[in-house]
Amino acid sequence: HNNDIWHSLVACLMLWCMEHSASDVLNKLGEFCHKHRTYVNLRQILDRDKAKSSLGEQLAEALDDLEAAVATGNPVRIREKLTLPFGVRSAEGAKAEERMHDLKAVLEKVRVAVAKIDKGYVKLGLEEFEPLIQDINAIGLQTPEVEDAFRKFQSHRSKGAETSRQNATMSSLVAIDGSPHAPRPGGAPMSLASIAEEVLKKGRMTLEERLMAQDEFKALREEIQQLRHEKDQALNVARSAKAQAEEERSARAAAEEELAALIAAEASARAAADRSAGDLA
Repeated sequence: HNNDIWHSLVACLMLWCMEHSASDVLNKLGEFCHKHRTYVNLRQILDRDKAKSSLGEQLAEALDDLEAAVATGNPVRIREKLTLPFGVRSAEGAKAEERMHDLKAVLEKVRVAVAKIDKGYVKLGLEEFEPLIQDINAIGLQTPEVEDAFRKFQSHRSKGAETSRQNATMSSLVAIDGSPHAPRPGGAPMSLASIAEEVLKKGRMTLEERLMAQDEFKALREEIQQLRHEKDQALNVARSAKAQAEEERSARAAAEEELAALIAAEASARAAADRSAGDLA
């Protein structure tokens, strides 16, 4: 309930600042909102700015740029447009920041998968990237990195499909005279040369599979270490958030006093403006 009152008061003060071009008061109001994590619905406030003041136009242009950046699906573009003039903290900006973090989370997973492909763990990287395609499309992530990742994915998938096709073709061709391209008649026995070649081929495949398993184990071990590191970071963030919450609770009383001072300053400025208007009259 108190937050609703604060939002209403801040909105009224912002409108007064726009109408009277009081940029200094608006800057102080932005500092107040930033300090006490107070958000306003900026679009609704701008709709109430009937005079279309210059300060309101600045805020409207910045908000339009932010919404356009959000529509691109590029977290870098969103980051560039997050800061609004006069330090105003808007509900639209909070939603944009939340979307930016969601986009960055998916982008980081894409980077991990691509890094494994680049390091030679192609199979593991492709297996991690494939389920990300649905997340990328669902969230609307669009960056040059993601485009490059899609190209790598398609390229390696095409190579894998071509290799499988060639292996299937070769397995259907059996040599009677030792030639790998001569078709084997139905029921004809394989030559000793063909049998030896098949045995060697199976031995090579077993070795390749073993090497791939070692690479995948190494990659999994690195991923476990990364997860442990992220867990430690998350614990540190949680401790920091707890400490910050305690500071906010202790500062709430001071915040109410600051808001009262701002209201008094606004009333004083309005009275001064009325006196000036009376003198001019």
